[in-house]
Formats: sequence, C-alpha cells, structure tokens
Amino acid sequence: MGSISALNGVGICPLGDGFVPLPVPPSSNHDITLRNSIAYTTYASQSAMASVSNINKGIPSNFMNLPMDIHFLICTLASPFSIIALRQTCKTMLYVTRQRVIWINVLQRVCHEKTVYPGTYSPLSNLNLPALEHAALAPYRLEREARTASHREDAVMNLSNKTTYQQQITPGSMASPEKSFLIPGGRFFVTLHHRILELWDLGFRWQRGPDGPIATIHSECHSFTIHPSCDARAIRILTVRYPIAPNEEYSFEVFETYPDQTEPRLAKIASIQAISQYRLYFTSICENLLVLVHEHAIKIWDFVGNRWTSWYTDRTPQQVPFVPSFALELISHPRLQILMTTDQIMLIDIAQRVAVWDIPVLSPDAATFAKAPEPEPSHDHDPLRCIYLPQEYGLWWCNGLSDWYTGSQQPLWFDVVLPSVLPSSHPTFQRFEVTSSHTKESPQALVHLSTFSIGSYQYVLPCRVSGSDLSFVWLDSTHVRWQVGPSLRDKTGYSVSLLNLAIDSDDFLNVSFCPIAGRLCYASSAGNARYIHVIDYLSPPSDAFSN
Repeated sequence: MGSISALNGVGICPLGDGFVPLPVPPSSNHDITLRNSIAYTTYASQSAMASVSNINKGIPSNFMNLPMDIHFLICTLASPFSIIALRQTCKTMLYVTRQRVIWINVLQRVCHEKTVYPGTYSPLSNLNLPALEHAALAPYRLEREARTASHREDAVMNLSNKTTYQQQITPGSMASPEKSFLIPGGRFFVTLHHRILELWDLGFRWQRGPDGPIATIHSECHSFTIHPSCDARAIRILTVRYPIAPNEEYSFEVFETYPDQTEPRLAKIASIQAISQYRLYFTSICENLLVLVHEHAIKIWDFVGNRWTSWYTDRTPQQVPFVPSFALELISHPRLQILMTTDQIMLIDIAQRVAVWDIPVLSPDAATFAKAPEPEPSHDHDPLRCIYLPQEYGLWWCNGLSDWYTGSQQPLWFDVVLPSVLPSSHPTFQRFEVTSSHTKESPQALVHLSTFSIGSYQYVLPCRVSGSDLSFVWLDSTHVRWQVGPSLRDKTGYSVSLLNLAIDSDDFLNVSFCPIAGRLCYASSAGNARYIHVIDYLSPPSDAFSN
C-alpha cells in the first residue's frame, strides 16, 4: 500500500479513496524497479536540499524546481514525522505536504506496515487533513509521550479524554467473566459477556460512536480470538466452546463481519464439532486455517475449504485430571506458544525448543473426520527441524503476538518468561525472534533480542505492534501498565502506567489496549447497567472536527 509499483515504471498515488498512476523518473528501458526509484529520489532530493538554505538569499533552489511528481514521490517514501520535517524546509514542501492525497497514502502505508484494520478509517472521505495526519502520526506520538512519562517519578500516562457507553442488562447476566478485544486501529471493539458477542463502533477521539453495539449474536462460547480476512476487508471472530465434562465435544464457530458497512452483521461462515481425549492447550488462526494443540496432537482445520489434517508430535502427553479448558485460561499462563506463517507452523514447548513443520496437504470433509470413532491422529509426524533455546534460559511460560498478526509481515517474535530466582526478584523476560528464512544456505535460527523484567504482575496480555516496536499490556493488583520494547531497535524499553484501577481477578480479561490509536477499553457493571469505558491518551488537533 502506498509504495512504488515496479510495473511499467508507474508509481501509485491515491486520489480520494482510490488510486491513480503517478509517473516516476524515466528509465532507459522503462522498467524501473523500486530500488532504482528510491535511489533516484534520494539523489535528487539530497542534491536539491543542499541549496534549500539559499532560498531566502534569492538564489534559485534545485529542490523547488523538481517536478511536482518527484515531491510527491519523496513523501510517498518518507515516514510521517519526516513529512512534517519536510514541511518546514520551504514553501514548496509546505504546499506539497498539505495535500490530502499525500496523507491518505501515508495512512494506508501505516495500516499495512502495522497490520491495522484499514476499515478503521473508512470512508476516507470523512477524514479531513488534520484527522488524516493525526491518525498517521498517532502510533509514534504515543511512544514519544510514553517515553517521556516513563522518566517521571510516577510514570503515569496523561489521559486526554474518557468516554463511557451505558447499556441496560438483565440482572445476573454478568456472572461470567468478560473478554474483549480492541481491533488494531482503535475504532472497533468486540466483547463477549454472558454468551453474547457484541461489536461496537467507538468512533474516533473527535467523534463519538453509536450509543450501543452495531452488531450482536448469541453464541454458546467460552472464548474467542480475532483475525482479519485474507483480503483484510473483513474481520473474523473464531469462538470456542469447551467441554465441561470428559468425552464432550469441542465446538468451534467462525463469524465474519464488515464493521465499516452501514448495517454490519455477524454472519456465521463455518462451524465444526470435534472430539478429543486430550486437553486443548492452545489455538491459533492464520488466514483460513485454525490450528489446535491437544496435548501432543496438532490438528488443522481449513474452515473455508472444509478440510482437516492432524498428527502426533514427539512430545509425551501429560496424564492430568480433567479440568475445563476455559478454566485453565483464567488460572494459568500458556506453557505453549504457536508461531505461524502461511506455509509453516512452529510450536514452542516445554522441551525448550521451536519445532517446525510444513503445513501438509489437508483432507476433505473435515466434519466427518473430526467426529470419527477414532478422531485422534493416525500417525506421528516428526518436525522438519528443531531450533533449541539456550539451556540456561529454561522455560516457564511463553507470550507472543496476538492472533490478529499471525501470517502478517510482522516478525516472528515471542517472549520466554523465567521464574524469579529470589523472593525479592521478578520474573525475567527473554525476547526472541525466529528468522523467517528456511533455505539450506540460510536455515531458520533464533535471534536473542533482549532481556528485561516488568515487576510483579497478575496477568500479561498478548503482544501488539506499536509505532516502531513490540509492546504489551500487563496488570498488577492496582494498575494497567504498558511495556514498550526492548528490541534490537531499542535496547532499553520502558514501562508506563495507563490506569490506576483495582481489578478483580475475574475482570482482567476485559481490558484491551490499542497502541496504534492510544486507546484503552474495558467493561464494568453495576446493578442492571453495563459500562464500556473508552480512554484516549492522545489529543487530536482542534480542526479535526470539521471538513
């Protein structure tokens, strides 16, 4: 999105909500590549910028004399803050960087790079120039403000605004714990309470959303996860209903919605019931594939093609008493973690390794296969390769990126969390990245990124992509906190307090934070009323309210 096409020497520049060809510097063979485009633009801009200081002296500027298409191309390749910096160099760039078409392009590029749901800003025609600039700059502004806050004694982020949505409920309907997910972009919010899935449009910082949910559906599920569709236009919600007694079925349903439409609905596009004698430890979703880890068995369901496959790993199953899996979700951290690409699955297990399998060919008729008299795998399947963690790290539990990012262009990050050695110390986080290359010349490898500690915690939420780093929210007894980094880009990292709030142990699953928008959401109830709380940490420009 918003990058230079290598086809026929044509760049792509958005106009309104669509795209039009943008000429790029000519080439002798009319087949200019992206690298050559960048090199040409860099050379032209650098040589021209050398004379910008002479503008006020009446000396013609080479930079001012560049074709307008080149100015547009420079902005196409620049970061949001670099565009703001260019705006201050000369009148030409002041004019260019105030063109709405530039910021539509930049915002779409940010959405692609950070795996943000693009429907967040739909329709783009409703966003004026200040609103577009605010949306594109927000992830980076938030990190800057958080870093500043981390140096203060209390390390508390300043709130910009708080909005509350109230909903009448049936007495006693809040008995089950809530779970929620703020979709990357910060506008759409999915909640599960009392077996009811709800989709909320929370609007923007400068424009409140509808007073109630925009779509609801009843579901007998205990949990859910969210993933974008393959074309990123729709949002898919995978729900899981766990057995509450031995030998009962697991139930999986997939709902699809287009929340940016006028009247969105939650449409069920697939469902399956599966039997397993082994406890379900972990699920993950990548494009059209749902992956289930039952003890030492891996099962994959293609919910669009209705196909299925499964195999035993070389792990030894644990003989433990039956406990409903939804209860495990509330009382323990995952000892396993799944990393996925579109063609591989990687399982991090207690053997201190990353076991890698190619995704095999799936068999048809998934429903029959999943409920066969012998639904467990019929064969073992050794890993294609194993990448071992250093022995001194050990393994207590793992944390990784939210399912939203699985199969995206984001790096394969995960944290190995080690228990504290001394009563006065805190658990240690070891951050790794699995390199994506798996050729014979350059096999997959583990890269150790950093070591850090966050203090005493009650719960750690899955990681999210922020402006320039990986971040996650964690909770202690009284605060909701945000950890940014560390990584190879930022070896220090920092942690700030987002909210001072005593959270009961049954309520921690309803907190969700979007670092792209600088927005925190959580639910609470009192009497017959249920409340959705929306907290924003970034103030929009005053002129974002009008077109």
